[in-house]
Amino acid sequence: MKRRNFLTGTTAALLSPLAAAAQVPAFARQFTIGMSVPLSGPLAPFAQQLVAGVQTAVYVANRMALPGQPTYAVRALDDQNSAAFAATNVQILAGDPTVLAVIGSLTSVATLGMLPQCETTGLACIVPTVTTDALTNRGYRSVFRLATPDSTTGILTARRIDLNVKPKRTIIVSRESGYGIDLAKAYLQQARIDKRDATLVTIPDGPYDATTLTPSLLASAPDCLYLAGTSADFGALLAALHAASFRGTFVLSDGFYDPQSLTLYGSFLRDAWIATPMPPLDRISNASPDFFELRNALGATSALAVFSYAAAQIVLAVAQRTGALSRLALLQSMRIGGGYNTLIGPFSFDAFGNPINANVYFYKADGGKFAFRTAAIPSPYFF
Repeated sequence: MKRRNFLTGTTAALLSPLAAAAQVPAFARQFTIGMSVPLSGPLAPFAQQLVAGVQTAVYVANRMALPGQPTYAVRALDDQNSAAFAATNVQILAGDPTVLAVIGSLTSVATLGMLPQCETTGLACIVPTVTTDALTNRGYRSVFRLATPDSTTGILTARRIDLNVKPKRTIIVSRESGYGIDLAKAYLQQARIDKRDATLVTIPDGPYDATTLTPSLLASAPDCLYLAGTSADFGALLAALHAASFRGTFVLSDGFYDPQSLTLYGSFLRDAWIATPMPPLDRISNASPDFFELRNALGATSALAVFSYAAAQIVLAVAQRTGALSRLALLQSMRIGGGYNTLIGPFSFDAFGNPINANVYFYKADGGKFAFRTAAIPSPYFF
C-alpha cells in the first residue's frame, strides 16, 4: 500500500544529528542493519522517517552496549520507489558481510521487488508498514511484516463495527485495484458472516467525480459507509457524502489516519471510526522509555519512525539473544520463531511472516488530533 497515510512530519533536517550520533567507535565487532527506501523523489521525507527510527534504535542499543559487546550501524540505500532498484540494493547489501538483515521499503511495489533477492541471499527482510496481502502470500520465508495485513484489518474492522455500531445497511467503497480492495473484500466477507446487509462498490482506477457518485451510494439509504482508501483519493468523496446530508457512521481505513485528514476533513471525522494498525502509544506503559527516546531524538514522532524503530528492535533482539554472527543465523532464528518486545507491543510471527495476534486500533478526530476509541481485540498491553 502507499504508506503516505503513515505520516506526521519529521523532516530531513532532523536526521543530521541523529546520523552522527549513530556512529560509534570501531571497537569490538560491528554489524550492520541494511535499509532500502526511497531517499530521493517525492517520497523522500517519508523514507527519512523510516531511517530515523532505525537510527534511533541503533543509537540506543550502542549506548547501552558494554565493552566488548557487538555494536551496530545503519546502511540505507535509495531504491527510488522502484522494484528493480530495490532488488539491486539487496544484492549490494548482501555483498557486505556485516549486514545482518534489511528493513524496508516504504511502498508495496519496492518491497515486493526486494523479496526474491532476500530469499536468495538469506537476508531477513523486516517490513515496517506495508500492509498489502501480497507481501506474505508468495511463499517467501525471509519476510516478516509488522503492520496488520489488509485482509486481517478488514475482518477485524467489520467485527468491531458490528459490535459497537450495529449497522443495518453498509456500503463499502474501494478502488478496483491497489490499496483498499483487500480491505473492502475482507470487510464484506465478514459483514456477511455476521449477517449484516453490506454491498461493495468499486471505483475504476483514474479520476472520478465525487459529486456524481454520491447519489448512487446513498440510493439504498445506508446507515454506514466504509471508505477503504486514502484521504488523498477519497477525501473529496467523504466531503461530498457529508454535503449530501449523510449522517450515518463513517468507517475509514488507515489511509485517513494522517495529518492531512485532520486538516482538511477533521469536522467530518468527529464521529468516524478510523481503523489503523497504529496503537495509541500514550496508553502503552511498557513502551514509554523507547517512545521518549524516539521523541527526544527527533523532536517529533511519526508512525513511520515508530514502526521502523520497532523493526530495528526485532533485529537487535534476535542478534543479541541468539548471538547471531551472520545473516543466515539471524534468519534461521527468526524462522524458528519467538517473541520480541518492541515499542508498539510484543511481536511474534507465523510461518508466513505475518504478525501473530495482529490488531487494529480505532480513532476519531477530537480537538485537532486523533482520539483513541478502542482496539479490535482488547489487549493487556494497554493501561
